[in-house]
Amino acid sequence: MGFNFFGSRWTAVSADSAKVVNYEPAYDIKNEGGTGPYPFGIDPAWHGAVNELTFMNSLKMKLSVVIGVLQMTVGLILRFSNSIYEKNWIDLLCECCPMMVFMCCFFAYMDYMILYKWVTHMPNPPSIINSMIAMGMWQQDANPMFGETLPRILMAATLLSVPLMLIPKPLILQRQAEMRQRQTRNRNAPGPQTIGRDLALGDEEIGGLQQDKEEDEEEPFDMGEVLIHQVIETIEYVLGTVSHTASYLRLWALSLAHQQLSLVFFNMTLISGMSAPFPLNMFAIYVTFAVWFAITIGVMGGMDVMECFLHVLRLHWIEFQSKFYRHDGYPFKPYRHRDLLEGEDA
Repeated sequence: MGFNFFGSRWTAVSADSAKVVNYEPAYDIKNEGGTGPYPFGIDPAWHGAVNELTFMNSLKMKLSVVIGVLQMTVGLILRFSNSIYEKNWIDLLCECCPMMVFMCCFFAYMDYMILYKWVTHMPNPPSIINSMIAMGMWQQDANPMFGETLPRILMAATLLSVPLMLIPKPLILQRQAEMRQRQTRNRNAPGPQTIGRDLALGDEEIGGLQQDKEEDEEEPFDMGEVLIHQVIETIEYVLGTVSHTASYLRLWALSLAHQQLSLVFFNMTLISGMSAPFPLNMFAIYVTFAVWFAITIGVMGGMDVMECFLHVLRLHWIEFQSKFYRHDGYPFKPYRHRDLLEGEDA
């Protein structure tokens, strides 16, 4: 239900033969310094309008995408903080920075176009969907919002960030492994001091030193495994970011379902009771209010809220936490009294 806190910014001008009232904007639609639109929320003139559903669908769909890109960007910022905290400069430069470039140059640019289109008057406003398709397919946009050059530059940066996520990190890790192996061989190479020490020590002590040396040696670097892991992570992020952005449209669907259910329950209960003739309407309002209240608590406050909670939980776990959370974990060790007792005996 809408509330008229600030007064509508639309004025009724006429009514046609079907008793449909036509409205004209009473605010400055050209953004030339006049009266602004409704300050916060939805203008009450939209509620009950013939094209209310079309307007609300467009608004909620764009809001869902804006919220989704914003939350995923926050997840990438947390990935930056993890790399800085762990002092993992390879991940910071070879993963975090290209990921942020990919996110900002394509999806954040889409959000910027949405917000810019809302607050800026344009005589021939472009279609954001067509602009994004032309940008992704490297085609000419028939009605670009910021010209032809900027989308090409941003798309080139988006494409360039993919090989930057894929190629440098495995090469750097291979180079570091080779340097560590070279240092290990130089440290373990036999010299005059090592030969004199072996002559002075017994067989058991020499065997213990050799065992310690083998424990210090690292596992051989597997370039194929590292490369496969990096390919999987790159593909998962690139394709996942696209699907994750679309996944936030579930917010739009949930809001639309909530709105329509509320409207149907309200019209079938309270409105039907109010429309009854006098004095029957006094008793009808009493009964229909009880029914409306029970439906609101049971369906809207119970089932609908639980459904929204499940969807939001999934958005946090998959779309948000996958940007920064690595669930390597620890091996599970079940609790046993015998282990405690044996530890105390030892």
